Amino acid sequence: MQFLLSEREAAEAAAAAAAIPQWQQRCHLGPKAFTPGIWHSWDIAKVLDAGFEPGFWDGKRVLDIGANCGGLSVELVRRGATVIASEPYEPYRQKIEWLRDQLGIPHDRLIIQPHALFDLDPEKTGKLDVLLFLGLAYHFRHPQLVLDYVGQFDADHFVVSTQCIEGDQDILQNRSDLTPQFMNGQPLIGWHATRPLFLKMMAWAGLKNPRAIDHPQVNKAGPKTTTNNAYFVADRGAPVNVQDASERFI
Repeated sequence: MQFLLSEREAAEAAAAAAAIPQWQQRCHLGPKAFTPGIWHSWDIAKVLDAGFEPGFWDGKRVLDIGANCGGLSVELVRRGATVIASEPYEPYRQKIEWLRDQLGIPHDRLIIQPHALFDLDPEKTGKLDVLLFLGLAYHFRHPQLVLDYVGQFDADHFVVSTQCIEGDQDILQNRSDLTPQFMNGQPLIGWHATRPLFLKMMAWAGLKNPRAIDHPQVNKAGPKTTTNNAYFVADRGAPVNVQDASERFI
């Protein structure tokens, strides 16, 4: 596999990475060597692999919105994709740059941008094979309108991950009501849907044939290495008018 270091180089890079604070996504550097972090980017990549046919990523143009520390972006580059890693948080973006330099990834294969979702203009992003919107939808005040905006991009496929609650009914629950968590003294809020409701939300956003990705680590209880418990994929559909959708009475 491309862009993996030798055992000696990987050990040195891992030691250097350990001195850098605030890793979340772990990246595989070489034999038995990884960056620090919580989420295993190679496991997330395997979940995404399960949503497509073997060898799918080779030659694809991918936009990774909220790329975090870049581990997943690197995994997809290793699979042959060209990835636009868009990350507004500078400490994470610096880690993507560090990984790109350490692993010798060409700049035109891993393109780093400082944009958040609404800084990205769907009309200027260009044609995409895949848009990744992972671990973000439930953080917004209005998740349906966020999915409506995501559906505006010119992409053949959309991969979305989120946290889902159990049940077959159309329920959206605030995460602060589920397991209160705090960061810097502030409660973590946001919305968790049931899986059936989230599939409907993707369809309401104009995405075609939304379906759950079937993999042992998601959509059921499993190892907590892939960040979210539900991953979905959908195809290009007919984008909705975001303004009209925001005013729709339901």
